[in-house]
Formats: sequence, structure tokens, C-alpha cells
Amino acid sequence: MEQGTMHVSLIRFGARRGAKTGLILSFLYIFVFWLYIVVTDRGYDLETAIMVLLLFLFYGSVLGVLPSVALGAITGYLIGKTFDMQGSVLSDYKALSISLFICLAIAAFLNLLALLLFFNTLSLTSSQFGGYFIYLGLPSIIYLLGGSWMSVRAYRDIRARG
Repeated sequence: MEQGTMHVSLIRFGARRGAKTGLILSFLYIFVFWLYIVVTDRGYDLETAIMVLLLFLFYGSVLGVLPSVALGAITGYLIGKTFDMQGSVLSDYKALSISLFICLAIAAFLNLLALLLFFNTLSLTSSQFGGYFIYLGLPSIIYLLGGSWMSVRAYRDIRARG
């Protein structure tokens, strides 16, 4: 594969893989959040737990999946562009470091923005921390781990093609 084709492939492939990763990770979060609700509130029978899951899937698809796909595509694009700017073949560790740094920068920015907009503070009380963790902290952890791992896999796929 010539350099110009590799350039376009990394960026497009990164954006496509990022969007798919965002989709998968958002459904993972919906399932984990559902488990959290079902386990902490022991009043659910099986039928209610299934209905709550379906409700989470419906609302989560609108409120969580669409932004996750967009964020994944943007992240994948940025990671692909950064990999392309490196010019040479990267080791898995360097590719992981680059992708982890980009994911961390985006997650830190979004967390700071959310803390300032929704909590009006940068220091949380213990009662606010539970809400922060389940709504922002856990999705950020999933984003960091999943985004970094998938970007290294995507880089390996591109490198193996040519």
C-alpha cells in the first residue's frame, strides 16, 4: 500500500472503527448501568428487570448511543490522524500510548466540562460522588480502556493490510 493510500486508510478506518467502538461500548455501559440498578434495588422481579432493561435500551439508544458513536468517530479520526503523522511503523506500546493519551485528554475535558455545568464545582461531596461515578466516571473508564484497546487493534489491522 503506498503512502497516500495508507494516509487516507488510517484516518477513514480510524473514524469508522471509532464509531463502531462507540456503539459497542455504549451498549456495554447500558448493560452495566442496568445491572447496577437491578442489584442495588432488590425489589425487582424478573419481568420488571427485563422491562427496565428494554426501557434503558430505548432511552440509552437515543441519549447514549448516538453521542457515543459521534465521540468514537471523532476519537478514531484524531487517533488515525496522529498515527499517520508519526510517519513510521509504530510499536504496539507507542500506539497504545498515543491512543490512551488522546482518550484521556478527551475524557478529562468532558469530565471537567460536565462537573462545571452540572455540579457547578470541581470538588464533589460524598453524596454527589456516587452520581458522578455512575454517570461520568464509569463511562470514562470504559471509554479509556475500550478506545485505547480498539485503536491499537485498528492500527494492527491497517499495518497488516500493507
